[in-house]
Amino acid sequence: MRCEPRGFLVAELQGRLVGQVLSISYGELGWIGYLIVLQGYRRQGIGSALMRTGIARLKVLDVQTIELEARPEAVGLYEQMGFEAEFKTWKYRCVNRPASAVVTSKVEVMHDRDLVQASTLDKSHFFGDRSSVLEAILVDNPGRCYVADLKGTLRGYVMCRPTRTGFRIGPFVCDPNVPEVAEALLVAAMKSIPLGATISISAPETNRTCLDLLSKYGFERLSPNVRMFVGKKLDPNRTLGVFALGGLEKG
Repeated sequence: MRCEPRGFLVAELQGRLVGQVLSISYGELGWIGYLIVLQGYRRQGIGSALMRTGIARLKVLDVQTIELEARPEAVGLYEQMGFEAEFKTWKYRCVNRPASAVVTSKVEVMHDRDLVQASTLDKSHFFGDRSSVLEAILVDNPGRCYVADLKGTLRGYVMCRPTRTGFRIGPFVCDPNVPEVAEALLVAAMKSIPLGATISISAPETNRTCLDLLSKYGFERLSPNVRMFVGKKLDPNRTLGVFALGGLEKG
């Protein structure tokens, strides 16, 4: 809500708030998340009305592509609204334990001065301008966000933050041509989290390097979601640099 307060929409019925959805603009890319309708008010068209309103809002802002993460049971609803499936994303979890890696790059705590380069790298793989979201996460989680420099160029960044049940890693973006940098960033993030804490991470199935890395460090694969889009189809190879989602609600 700090990043785009006018994008958080609610549905009201007889004076009661019964549903909500987030529509956030990242420039030409828009994102839909937090679609929730109270149990007793479902199958009455409220979710569809929220979606239509969120989509219309993004189109007014000249968004060319709208994406979302769908639970498998909701795919049919989104298909009825014109969304198409792109790929699966998988949720992973582990109990944090000591981790180490051969560090071939300079990994440092992220500071405000790193946001411009990190946002530029992020946009080259996410295809949207998430600079406001990255800044908000950094402000809330100083000391748990890292950047990696290789030969004078920022090649990756990772962010992690506490949740109600442990910690989440993501967003996490790295140049896919230097997987050793991604490994160093993952280890740095794990070291910033207390041993024994539960770590969650969601990653695109299309990034095999990432999935192998998570397996190497003891992450267990759990449930899948489906990335869906409507509008202009984006380059599928962009996900090769995405090692963790920022969250199902905001991409």
